[in-house]
Amino acid sequence: MILGFNTYTPNNILWRDKINLSKKCGCQAVELSYNSLDRTDWLDKLTLEDFIDFDFISLHAPTRFLYKNNKETNKLLVKLQNLHKKFNFNIIVLHSDIILDWDVFKKYDLPIAIENMDNRKESGKTVEDLKEIFERNDIKMVLDINHCYVNDNSLKLVKEMYDNFKDRIVEIHLSGFEAFHDLLYKTKQIEFIKSLPNKNIPVIIESMIDSIVDIKKEFDYIKKNLNN
Repeated sequence: MILGFNTYTPNNILWRDKINLSKKCGCQAVELSYNSLDRTDWLDKLTLEDFIDFDFISLHAPTRFLYKNNKETNKLLVKLQNLHKKFNFNIIVLHSDIILDWDVFKKYDLPIAIENMDNRKESGKTVEDLKEIFERNDIKMVLDINHCYVNDNSLKLVKEMYDNFKDRIVEIHLSGFEAFHDLLYKTKQIEFIKSLPNKNIPVIIESMIDSIVDIKKEFDYIKKNLNN
């Protein structure tokens, strides 16, 4: 299985340290978190050398932003296009609920994938929501286990999503849930790991890493339970 971390670092872990520690753990995937429109310096400093050991590279596009046909959106999409030319991402992940105009993407060559949304959102949460989007847009999907759980504690929604969209699913997001995207080695929600519908799809761990120690503990916990 291809397994890796998202680079989002809420505390004082440097993004390069997180990438390097991921490599040492044996990760074969990484998802770059472009979470701030004002902080792109770290992305610009990355080179292809940083990703030699990874088989799968994705980019999570900004989420605190409304995508519509205006100057600001086109400026961001030009930035994403330039990053994609540099790194050749497998996918660029977007949240469907903040896309107000899908046509704005037509003039860009971007490997777009949307993820199913959590229960705080008004759309993009159900199979029906996503079917409506996919009927109008030829894009891929990221299956988020945490988001399935907060909408359906039985996790049956994971199977429903996979059964309906397995031809589109190219990445899985995995994390525990107590308050947000929590560490699975602490929540012990093995059922989240066991619910993965296909071990051939790359998995990005979205757990909120609090320390460098958490990286190895979370990776080892998930890998052990995947193997079992």
